[in-house]
Amino acid sequence: MREEVPGAVTRMVSPRPSMNGGRNVYEFSGIPVTGLPRGTGPDLLNTSCTITADIEVPQGGAEGMIVTDGGRFGGYGLYLLKGEPMFVWNLLGLRQP
Repeated sequence: MREEVPGAVTRMVSPRPSMNGGRNVYEFSGIPVTGLPRGTGPDLLNTSCTITADIEVPQGGAEGMIVTDGGRFGGYGLYLLKGEPMFVWNLLGLRQP
């Protein structure tokens, strides 16, 4: 008897193992984190969340990204612009505040 191999759609919607283990608090400190493999950080899809960042701003001020996740078709970012914290999100390019 021939065993059937699951199709691509079945594989795409099947739950995948997660390294999160039910965690709801993540702390990243020390040297800058330049990237995390998908599934090792918090999954914020379809959830409410709070992002807190303790940062040190030099006396002359600072600008730049604090945290970001996503890509061209969806994601979020928390950054400093002229010393002020800013938050932006993108949902399929349909609406961006």
